[in-house]
Amino acid sequence: MAERAETREAARAPLCCDLVARPTKEAPIASAIVPSIAKLLRARGHDVASLAVRFALPEDVESRESVLCAESVPNELLEILEHGAPAIALCDALGGSFHTLADVAFRSSATIGEAMNVQSRTTSLVHEGLVATFEGARFVVKTPRRPRGVGRHVHEFALALALHRLRRATEERIVPRAVWFMHARPRDVEPLASFFGDAIEFGREESGFELAEPLPSMKHADAQTAEAMGQMLAERTESRTTFASRVAGLVAEALPKELDAAALADALHMSPRTLQRRLEGEGTALKDVIARARRDVAERLLSDATMPLAEVAARCGFSELATFSRAFKRWTGKPPGQWRRS
Repeated sequence: MAERAETREAARAPLCCDLVARPTKEAPIASAIVPSIAKLLRARGHDVASLAVRFALPEDVESRESVLCAESVPNELLEILEHGAPAIALCDALGGSFHTLADVAFRSSATIGEAMNVQSRTTSLVHEGLVATFEGARFVVKTPRRPRGVGRHVHEFALALALHRLRRATEERIVPRAVWFMHARPRDVEPLASFFGDAIEFGREESGFELAEPLPSMKHADAQTAEAMGQMLAERTESRTTFASRVAGLVAEALPKELDAAALADALHMSPRTLQRRLEGEGTALKDVIARARRDVAERLLSDATMPLAEVAARCGFSELATFSRAFKRWTGKPPGQWRRS
C-alpha cells in the first residue's frame, strides 16, 4: 500500500528530471483531448507548465483546440489525471468539453446508429491512432498503426465515452452484451465491471462493445441540428486527417520560430524530399502550408481584442508590423485591424 501511495504521489508531483522534455522517435499525432486534460489537471492542482515541458507540449496547450504530441502522451496524461485508475471516471469531466460539436451532433441524432456513426468519426479526436466503426450493434475501435494498442487508459476512455453519451442520449442505463479490450487484464477490474457490466474480456486484437437488441430510442433527436453539426464536424475531422494539416500544426506550434523543410522533415522522421512529395501529393506546397499556419495563428490571436497588433505580428514570426499587415491583407483581403473590427 505504501509503495502504491508513493507511486501516485510521484505522478502528481513532477520530479526534477521531468522538467526536461524527453526525446522521442515517435512521429507526432494530433489529439483534441490533451488540451482538456491539461485544463482538468490544473483544476486539480497539477503544475501544467512542468507537464508541458515534460511531454514537449506547447506552453498554451490549455487554449488549443488540439495539439501535436507523441503517441504515448494522451495515455500518460490520463494516467496522471486519475493516478492510475480507469479513465472511465473522466467521462463526466471530459465527455463534452474536448469536442462540443461531436457531443451536440451525437445527442441530436435521430437513431443510435446515426449517433454511433458520429462517435466513430470523432473517436480519432481522442487519439489519432484510433479508428472506430459501428455496424449492427457493435462498436469497434482498432489501432492499425499499433498492433498492441495505444494504451489502456485511451482504450477505456474511447469505449466509455461512447457508452456514456449513449446513456445520456437515451436516458437509459445501457449495459452492453459484451465488452472487450486490447490491453491485458488490469489488477482491479471492479471499476470497469461497475461501468460496463460483467461481460468483459481482455487481450483481444481490438477494443469494442456489442449492444443488446432491440436498441433504445434517442430522447433528444433534432434532425436539423444533427445535420448542421454533422456537416461542421465532417469538415473539421477531414481537415485534421491530411498530411498538410499535420505539417501546419508543427509550424503553428513552433511560432514565432520559423521551421524550414529540413527541421519539419526531421520532426516527422522523413527526408525533406519525402516531405515535399507528400505535400505535392495533396496538391499543395510547403510555402502555402506555412502561410496558412501563420494565418490561422494570426486570426486566433486577433480574436483577443486586448492584444496589440505588434504583439500578434511578433508571435506570428514577423519582425515588423508593416510586413505582417501586408501578409495578412494578402491572406484575407483585409488589414489585421480592419479584420479584427469586422
